[in-house]
Amino acid sequence: MKKNLLLLLTVIFAINFTSCNDDDDYTPLIPPSDISVTYGSDNDNKLTLSYSDVIVSGKQIKFATTDGKTASLTLMDILPGKAEATLENIALTEGEGEYIFSGTSPVARSTEYSVAYSGTVKKGEMTLKLNVTVPDPQGWAKTYTLGEYKTGEFVMGETTYPAWVLNSALYASCTFEDAELGETYAMLFKGLGGLVLPQVLKSVTLATDGNICAQYYSGEIQIDQNLIFPMIVGQAPSEEVVNALIPTSGEISSPKNLAYWFEKDGKLYVKLNITAIVAQAMSESGTSGGDETLATIIATVLNGNASTIKQLLSQFTGLDFSEISDASFEMLLDWIKNGVPLNVAKAESGHTYMYLDRTAFDPIFRDTETPADDPSNIGAKSDLLKLWKLLSDAGIIPEDAQLAVLLLGGLLQEWPTNTVFNVGLDLK
Repeated sequence: MKKNLLLLLTVIFAINFTSCNDDDDYTPLIPPSDISVTYGSDNDNKLTLSYSDVIVSGKQIKFATTDGKTASLTLMDILPGKAEATLENIALTEGEGEYIFSGTSPVARSTEYSVAYSGTVKKGEMTLKLNVTVPDPQGWAKTYTLGEYKTGEFVMGETTYPAWVLNSALYASCTFEDAELGETYAMLFKGLGGLVLPQVLKSVTLATDGNICAQYYSGEIQIDQNLIFPMIVGQAPSEEVVNALIPTSGEISSPKNLAYWFEKDGKLYVKLNITAIVAQAMSESGTSGGDETLATIIATVLNGNASTIKQLLSQFTGLDFSEISDASFEMLLDWIKNGVPLNVAKAESGHTYMYLDRTAFDPIFRDTETPADDPSNIGAKSDLLKLWKLLSDAGIIPEDAQLAVLLLGGLLQEWPTNTVFNVGLDLK
């Protein structure tokens, strides 16, 4: 019995000793230090990344391995809503001069994201394909069409308006100290949005991978002043007239990976891929630049302060943005870097409202320069009117649209009495 036990222990020891020797004798195909780098950071460490089978430029991925057998990937601002996301315990398989890997894994410390990945890595180069499913606790992922334009009778005070804009592609809800003023502004926004938006946008898709895709029209927008001015007195154009302006064909599908969505704290965030948008614009204009260089320039600009951004923008456009407040630029920078926060509400009619609230408009609407005892001029020094004048003088705002400043002027003058200002899309 003792001999049998001694023999068994000897065999186990021999197996373990052999196994340890095998591990000690293993030589990685590529030295771990040669590939444990950040790919996409420079021309010496190139990254070819595809997200949902579409190439994405200007991104970075950290690769780390200590033994050439397992590795981790840290995705830098690639998953919607995640500044960093790590895939761990990735098994590496030796290929011809490179490692091959693939699998499906929840993101470390966030099982709500599911990431299917496959790729190769060698010194100086990585290819990676990602297929992602983002968390959707609110059930927002679907294709939305625009709300229909509808007019009807509306009673306000002692007056009955027979052709009031009740619904349109634009959602608006306003509350001022003067209740009738709030109803009037909400109607005007719905009316203007109902005329313009359906001529531009057909549908919006929030995809399960976090992409935002749209079907849109690229034709010229028809704006008839004769349809707009009667709205001011509550006489909106008929549904037949407005619907006749909507294109019936020629819609274009937007590319993937230009904009993403994600849910955070109950809000829908929309984040633009600035690098990809600029790269596409450059490509369409016949200019080009290295993706890594472009990403570095954009990152440097976005990480600057508001004063620096204004100076750069002024130099680039030839326009003087120095009079626009830092607060407005800081809000814009935050939206670009972290996403635009939209509120989402579902109406009993089955429509979904995605909108910005008062906090988003206040920095650009608020007049902090005009004295309170000069009520007739309140709003004149708001960033919105400063920006409007700047763009109008430069001819960027079309002449037909410049009359809208009258509407904006009245709104800004009453802004101190506003308590609710929700404006966004009415979708179904």
